[in-house]
Parts: sequence; C-alpha cells; structure tokens
Amino acid sequence: MTAAGLRLCLVVGLWALGGGLGCASQSRLVTPQYALTHPSFWSVERTAKQSGEATKVVVVPYGDAVIDQGPGAQAAKDGNYDIFTADVHVWIYAWPGPSDEPPVEQASRKLAPVEELALSSHLRVPDQPIECNRFPRAYRIAGQEVQGVDLVKRPGWRTILVPARVDDLLLAVV
Repeated sequence: MTAAGLRLCLVVGLWALGGGLGCASQSRLVTPQYALTHPSFWSVERTAKQSGEATKVVVVPYGDAVIDQGPGAQAAKDGNYDIFTADVHVWIYAWPGPSDEPPVEQASRKLAPVEELALSSHLRVPDQPIECNRFPRAYRIAGQEVQGVDLVKRPGWRTILVPARVDDLLLAVV
C-alpha cells in the first residue's frame, strides 16, 4: 500500500461531505492501490481488484438540515430540497506508473472508453463560470491542491473529474 492510499481517505471524505465527517462511525476499504477510510453510512457497491478498475461508492444524504431563511438561505424555500436528496456516486480509479503527461489529460484518456461514464458526451463547464463571479473549485489529494474538471450532460448529469499524480500512482476521483 502506498502513502497515497492512506491520504486518499481525506480527499474523498472532504470532497463528498463538504469538509467533515461529523460523528459518523468509520469503515475501511482496501484495494491493491490504496486504502480508504470512510463514514459507515456510505455504501460501497464495488471494490477495485486491479489497476484501472473502479471502486464505486454511493454517498447517501446524511441529515436533512436546510437553511431556507435568513442570510444563509441558498434559495427560496420551495427550491432547496431537491439538491439535498440525490445520492452522490463516487468512482475511484488508480493506475500505477510514472508519466510526464498532465494528470487531467492522462485520466481523461484512460477513462474515455468507460461506457458507464460516457465522458466524451459531456460538455466542459468553464473554469470561471460567468454567473456569480465564482472562483474555480479546487480539491485536495494527498496534500496537493488539484483543480477538478466540471462536466455536464443534459438532462440531469453532473460529473466532476478530479485527477492527481501521487508518487507513481495516477488517481482519478469521478
């Protein structure tokens, strides 16, 4: 198991839960490339057995608090609840071997043939969206800040690809 494996748990946990694990009990998932510590309420659908296979995790909604009044309100009361009810499907891929190719290009190329993801049919969301002057999102993998690639496919698909090279391992969280 590489050092990247021990640090990957932090990435997925912070990414999917928005910064903290709260008081949830923990479970551990181990693959040949990495180990992942995650909250027990996450559902592990499949564990990768070899490089290039996906570990599939479903993050179900945990809690139902919605701020719909006052300065922290995200939208009108009627518009808040749909965004808090969807499961988040997280696919984690790992490939060994050094490369000079940028991680986003290498991960995109390796994931292109995966029919379930259908990444080639998605459109890329601009890094600096024109609405709200928002800053580009960044994620942390093994202590390094990584910019994800935001993708969208109509109707109803939103995909974020977060690739990183850690030691001699290419990680891609989709």
